[in-house]
Amino acid sequence: MLVGSWWESIELTLNIAVTIGTAALGVLVLQHHFRSWTNRLFSILAGLVATYTVLNYLSLYPPSGTDQLFWIRLVMAETSLIGPTLLVFALTFPEEQWKLRPRQFLPIGAIAALTFGLSLTPAVFSEIHYRGVEPLPRPGPGMLVWVANSLGTVWATILVLLKKYRSAVGIERRRYRTLLFGVTATFLSVLGITNLAILTFSTSRFVPFGPLSFLILISAMTYSIIRYNIFSIKIATVDLLVGILWVILFSNILTSPSWPALILNGVTLSVAIIAGVLLLRSLRREMEHRQQLEEVTAELRALNDRLATSNVELERFAYVASHDLQAPLRSVLGYGELLERRYREVLDAKGQEFLAYLLDGARRMQRMIESLLQLARVDTRGGNFVPVEVGPLLEEVLQTLGPQIEETQAQITIQPMPRVVADPTQLAQLFQNLIANALKFHGERPPQVTISATRREGEWEFCVRDQGIGIAPRDQERIFEMFRRLQPEDDSPGAGIGLAICKRIVHRHGGRIWVESELGKGAAFFFTIPDRENHSARRISCYREPQENGSSDDTEITVEEGS
Repeated sequence: MLVGSWWESIELTLNIAVTIGTAALGVLVLQHHFRSWTNRLFSILAGLVATYTVLNYLSLYPPSGTDQLFWIRLVMAETSLIGPTLLVFALTFPEEQWKLRPRQFLPIGAIAALTFGLSLTPAVFSEIHYRGVEPLPRPGPGMLVWVANSLGTVWATILVLLKKYRSAVGIERRRYRTLLFGVTATFLSVLGITNLAILTFSTSRFVPFGPLSFLILISAMTYSIIRYNIFSIKIATVDLLVGILWVILFSNILTSPSWPALILNGVTLSVAIIAGVLLLRSLRREMEHRQQLEEVTAELRALNDRLATSNVELERFAYVASHDLQAPLRSVLGYGELLERRYREVLDAKGQEFLAYLLDGARRMQRMIESLLQLARVDTRGGNFVPVEVGPLLEEVLQTLGPQIEETQAQITIQPMPRVVADPTQLAQLFQNLIANALKFHGERPPQVTISATRREGEWEFCVRDQGIGIAPRDQERIFEMFRRLQPEDDSPGAGIGLAICKRIVHRHGGRIWVESELGKGAAFFFTIPDRENHSARRISCYREPQENGSSDDTEITVEEGS
C-alpha cells in the first residue's frame, strides 16, 4: 500500500494507533474476567471499532486494483453492527450474567442482520463518483434502513442509560453519566460530521476522523468498567509489561548468533514465562481477595446502617408504646384501688382474692412500663459526656441507697476511684443498679460490697463485688436480657430489666459489661469505660462501716483523698 503524502502518513499512524489500542484493550478486559458478559460485550465492541478503523482506512486508500466501492460497503456493513452491540452492552452493564430476554435480543439481532445484509448491496450505496480524487458514494433507498438502525439503536442506548442513571446514586450515578457522555459525543461526531457531511455537503474529508471519534466512546466505557472493579489497571499494566518482555526475549532467540546463545536465551525465556505466569496469578488472587473484602465490607456497612435504623425505630416504638400504655394502666390501677377502698367489705373471700390479683398485676405492669421507658431513654434522652469524679458520684449513690443499706446492715467499701468522661446521670444509675442488686441478693449474711477501679490499656475497668448468693455459669449471659429473672418475684420484687439498662448504658459509653460468679460464693460485675482523658485523676476512697451493735444511727461515712 502506497502512502502519497505526509497527510496520509499521519492518517496511517493514527489508524494504526487506534486499531492496536482498542484491540489490545478489548483483549485485556476479556482475559481479565472472561465469564463476565459486560467484559465480553465490551471486547466485541472494541473489536468492531478496531475493524472499522482498518476498513475505514482501506475505503479511503484501497489496495491497487480493488474497487473502492467494495470497501465503502464493507465499512457501512461493519458499522451497522456497532449500534446494536452498544445497545446490548447498555442493557447488560454492569452485570456479569446474560439477562436479556429473547423478546429483547431477537428484534435487535434481526434489525442488525437486515442492515448488515443491505449494506453489502447497492441498496445503501448504489454507486460512487469522484470530485477530483475525493470519493463521493451515492446513497440508495436502503440508506434509510441503515440510518434508522444507527439512530434507533443510539437513541435506545441513551434512553436505557438515562433510566439507569436516574435510579442510581453516588459514584454509580457518575459512571452512567460518563457512559452517556461517551455515547452522545461519539455518535454526534460520527453521524453528524462524517456521514451527514457526505450526504449533505458531498464531502468525505472528515471520514478519517471517524475512528478518533470512537476513542471517546471506548475511553468512557473503559473508565466505567474500571470504576466497577471489573477491570484492573494494575493487572493490565503488568500484563502489558510481561508481554513486552516475552516478545523481546523471543526476538533474542530468533537473532541468537550461536548455539550456546540460543540455549541461554531459551532458558531465559522459559524462566521469564514461568515467573510472569506466577506473578499474574498472584496479582489476580490479590485482586479477587481485595474485591471480596470490599464486597464483605460493603455488606457489613449496609447491615450496620439497617441495624442502626432498626435500633432507632425500636427505641422510638418502645418509648411511644410505653408512654401510651401509662394512661389506660393508671385508669385500671386507680379504679382497682377505688374498688378495694370502698367495696372490700362487700366482696367475699374469692372476690377479694381476684381484686388482689388485679392490683398486683397492674402494679407489676406499671413497673415494667417504667423500666421500659428508662431503657428507651438511655440512648434517646442521654446527657452529654463530661469529666466525672467517680468518688463523689458514688457518695451520692450511697446516700440514695441509704435506707436499703441501713435495713440490710450492709458494709460497702469503695477503693480509690478515678475521673472519667461519662454521662454522670447514667453512670450513677449504673452503679445504683449494680449496688442495689448486691443488697437485694445477699443471702443470710449482711451484704459486703467492694467497689474498685483498675487502669487497663486505654480504659478503666470497674468492679462491683459482693458475697451474696451468686449466679450459676449457665445464667451469667442471660441475666443481661430484658425481663430475665432468676428469682421468683415474691422473693425479689422488680421488673427484671435493671441489668439490661446497665448493659445499654455501658454500650453507650463504648465499654463492655460481664459477670464472674459461682453459686453461693458471691458475684463480681465488671464494666469498662474508655479513658478519654489519659491523665492522672484525683482518687477518693469512701468507707461505710456499721457499729458492732448494728445501730443505723451509728453508721458513718469516711472520705479520704489522695493523688
